[in-house]
Amino acid sequence: MDRPGHIPGAQNLPWRSTTGPDEAPFLLEASALLALFEDVGVEPGDRIITYCRTGGQAGHLHFVARMLGFEVRFYDGSFVEWSRNPERSGGGDGSAAPAHRDGPVAR
Repeated sequence: MDRPGHIPGAQNLPWRSTTGPDEAPFLLEASALLALFEDVGVEPGDRIITYCRTGGQAGHLHFVARMLGFEVRFYDGSFVEWSRNPERSGGGDGSAAPAHRDGPVAR
């Protein structure tokens, strides 16, 4: 990764928050999963774009969001690709823009 940060407008939803304990992992109930997405500002009808550093964790959130019925896209290049363009803001200085309903939501 060329630089730290996040895509401006993104909200953090750790993939591990969607599962039970490590000893016997399982997906949480749909109502609990929906609450996690609501807690980061996702509303019914929003389009979600999942990403992480390299794509692995974003794949899990992509699956969960689709299972819940959200319109979801997967940013395959994830933050590694995003951060390589020097013209893009990395949000690493805390200056990230407010969440975009049509932009990245989970990281």
